[in-house]
Amino acid sequence: MSLHLPSISSDPSDFSDRGASVASSRVDLVGIEAIGHHGVYDEERRDGQRFVADVTWWLDTRPAAASDDLARTVDYSVVARLVHDILAGEPADLIETVAERIAAAVIEHFPVERVVVTVHKPEAPLGLSIADVRVTIERVRPAPPAVADFVFAPEVDPIAGDDLLVMESEPKGPPGGVLRRIVCSIGSNVGDRQSWLQFAVSAWATTPGVVSLVASSIYETAAVGALAQADFLNAVVILTCELTADEALTRAEEIERAAGRTRIVPHGPRTLDIDLIDVAVVGTDGRLSPEHHDTPRLTLPHPRAQARAFVLVPWEEIDPTARLKDRPLAAWLGEVADQTIRWVGNTLFVPMEQPPVVGEALPGDGQR
Repeated sequence: MSLHLPSISSDPSDFSDRGASVASSRVDLVGIEAIGHHGVYDEERRDGQRFVADVTWWLDTRPAAASDDLARTVDYSVVARLVHDILAGEPADLIETVAERIAAAVIEHFPVERVVVTVHKPEAPLGLSIADVRVTIERVRPAPPAVADFVFAPEVDPIAGDDLLVMESEPKGPPGGVLRRIVCSIGSNVGDRQSWLQFAVSAWATTPGVVSLVASSIYETAAVGALAQADFLNAVVILTCELTADEALTRAEEIERAAGRTRIVPHGPRTLDIDLIDVAVVGTDGRLSPEHHDTPRLTLPHPRAQARAFVLVPWEEIDPTARLKDRPLAAWLGEVADQTIRWVGNTLFVPMEQPPVVGEALPGDGQR
């Protein structure tokens, strides 16, 4: 991979007002090269050729400058690797498609306000001498949906006409109205993180088959893994619903897609991450019978939940007598005491009237 060093500009005259605030700075990453197999001709797909990409993005660099902290800005080395991998990755017929993939990945995985991508194809097989063929696109980060957009009266169709929150199919749970308690972890470290958590809560609340929903407070934790990225806001949501585990997973994926989530960079930054943690059938007496799933698509209970403070702490807040893998949450919490987690606030709005969690009394406001 070869590239030119990025340049940074904070002069508002260097770019238009579209999609960039007056506090923005501009970063240019120029000349990222890779051998790709994009094109409509068989020889292009077979032999490959050189592609070059330039990426420009806008963000407020003042927090990073004040703290001299890489986690508060965009690590351009990570962007460069991401762009390189897309250039060298899955073949596309058009460089327009490659440019769209790059722009979508940058907006999804990094807290940028706007991005401009140019993809060059200097060796395009045109049968004549040319200096370059290139396409340039510009994309702006969409604003998180307003919370008010998802509030609805129970007798009214939830968010009629809003494709973001309408399930692709009605739940097909087992006959007899079987209820399940489903524990979900939600997290975000891109853009307006709290608004994306609220988006998830509101989307679950408008899901057909969801009878009740309880949301924890919001907590902040450092990202897990070697990739430098911003801290996450996390919360836990407990659903009482008629969905099966597979249906809940499908719905979680729909909500993530509605939030612009992609999976180009494993364990990379994300607007919204939803994990199913635990599923149990609710008996007529309120007792819970845990379900176990072990398929390529779904493993329950979540195999790593017991090692994550950002799951255990908010879950214990709203269901202090809960058990995970036949142990009380309190027992697991003692094993993650070395993990740093910061309470942010009890600020998630649940747009539906909430009964207590089945079989349990809820704590007060959950503040620490």
